[in-house]
Amino acid sequence: MKKTNDPMEQTRKEQAYQMIKETILTGELAPGDVLSEQRFATELEVSRTPVHEAIAQLAAEGFVHIMPSRGMVVAPISAEDIRHVYQARMVIEPGIARIVAQRPNRTELTRFKNLFASTSSISLTKEGKDLDREFHIVLATETQNPYLVKWEDNLLCQCQRIRILSTHESQQRDTQAREEHLILIEALMNQKADRAAEISLAHLERTLRDYAAIFASCGIPGKQEEP
Repeated sequence: MKKTNDPMEQTRKEQAYQMIKETILTGELAPGDVLSEQRFATELEVSRTPVHEAIAQLAAEGFVHIMPSRGMVVAPISAEDIRHVYQARMVIEPGIARIVAQRPNRTELTRFKNLFASTSSISLTKEGKDLDREFHIVLATETQNPYLVKWEDNLLCQCQRIRILSTHESQQRDTQAREEHLILIEALMNQKADRAAEISLAHLERTLRDYAAIFASCGIPGKQEEP
């Protein structure tokens, strides 16, 4: 389909993009589920063109696969995908920590320190907030580098899908993550760049080991398989 420069059409595309992405990130549409352009067009009361373009964008971002035999489906997640996502975070986030530690925003860091200290769950609070995601997006934003913000946002969205697929989340794991974040905040506030980078990397390595064990026990395939 031919793309349009019509502002209203772009707005409809953005609405479709946000709606479809939300159904994927919340698990309403599971990996392998077929995407119906007509369904979203009907719900949004728009033509299929903006919906088609929104799905194409999601495919480019790795959330949707276009299968010759089945059409457009929600991208599957394999153990290999999980490893790739966390390897990418291991490359990006220690670097983000180093940048933030040079000129820490102590107001924001103190806010998160208080939030983490006052909740038992950072991935999903009683108010329904994902403090973990919010924290890492704020850190990326503090670098004032739009590329880092974009890459981090995409990776964190994939991590949200991984978390939803895990049926073995535990309070112990969440508590450990909360404590690791508090240690990271202290290093950032004290402008200890090397230490902050080390903490960030160690946290991601530990998280990857945990997820590898979880998904191995669930029988998640090592490599991505076509649905």
